[in-house]
Amino acid sequence: MKLYRKIIYGATCFGIGAACRSGKDVLILDPGIHPGSEFADTFTPGVRWEMALVSELAGNFRFGLQSKGVLHEGLFRPSSLIPALGDLITSRKLELKFGHTVVSVIPEKYGYRILTIAPEGICEFQTETYLDTLSFQLDQIAGKWLNAALGAPEDGADAPEVPGFIPGVLPGEGYFRFPIPAEWSYSDARLNLERFWRTAGKMRKNWVITGTAMRFELKLRQPMVRISKGFQQVFSGNFENAAASLDAGVTEEAE
Repeated sequence: MKLYRKIIYGATCFGIGAACRSGKDVLILDPGIHPGSEFADTFTPGVRWEMALVSELAGNFRFGLQSKGVLHEGLFRPSSLIPALGDLITSRKLELKFGHTVVSVIPEKYGYRILTIAPEGICEFQTETYLDTLSFQLDQIAGKWLNAALGAPEDGADAPEVPGFIPGVLPGEGYFRFPIPAEWSYSDARLNLERFWRTAGKMRKNWVITGTAMRFELKLRQPMVRISKGFQQVFSGNFENAAASLDAGVTEEAE
């Protein structure tokens, strides 16, 4: 069995940045089917896209989004993150396995033994260091939202006068951040989101919900935690936007 220098859990922006920084013998494991889920699956457009970035990689990534028109004047379409990160993964020839849910991290003499559940069954990997960019402690949740994509059926429709509305890149396109208590389940959040939107009345000005995020947007009190020597957790969704998270993965990760 190959001994990896580093295994990263999560094909997140931070995880991909860390993989680009770390070089060879790095493996990314992700439970999903595409990269960037912490922003794309949560319908999180992000904020402060104009912020200074340290790495050339993140700067070029942001410029690429602007060139494609999916990032314009600080407005971003989250779904566009998936193909953009896919191009980065391919160009950097990163080793990545989707469909792998980590169920156990076992300390060993050489580092850690990682067990995953995947479509092919239980898999085992060996690594010197382990970076988890997906997991978090429930008591660390500082903010929780169920976001929705919005659409206006009429051209030139005014933005809804609803707190939490974020305009999209194109006219008639937007997002709604619906704040919820940390203890709410997805079913609770979805039911209350739809109930609120139905009763918003004139505030929403005929805008309709065209889709609900598959996952919650979360912000943590302490997004970076060292579990043990060579084992670090950094929650990628905590950063202001996708480019900032990628930048942090390249520049801020503690070895």
